[in-house]
Amino acid sequence: MRLFLTSLLTACLCIHGQSAVAKQPNAVFGSGTVNCRVFVNASENGQMQEISDMMFSWVQGWFSARNAAGRMKSPLTVAGTLSADALKAFLVSDCKEFPDDQIVFVADRLYDRLAAKGQ
Repeated sequence: MRLFLTSLLTACLCIHGQSAVAKQPNAVFGSGTVNCRVFVNASENGQMQEISDMMFSWVQGWFSARNAAGRMKSPLTVAGTLSADALKAFLVSDCKEFPDDQIVFVADRLYDRLAAKGQ
């Protein structure tokens, strides 16, 4: 009986743990965790351009990582033909639309949209 209860408890904990993990996003560190409102404000304030550039550099790294991870699936390099200024303009525009979202989520959706267009 004790073995049965231990097994049942273990199964419940595993199921609970899986559902809790499924609801949480992957661990993201750095500027990607900042909300878009901060990025937009920094991008539009000439005195905060270095902060804006730092945040955008994080996004370029995110795109680079996704491109590297996707190499096995497709030879497409997303945003490879866009200038940094054009990509940043897309990000600022999307962040204005979703100011409370973290940059990582907006960058991820932008990546997916550009990939779907073959850009």
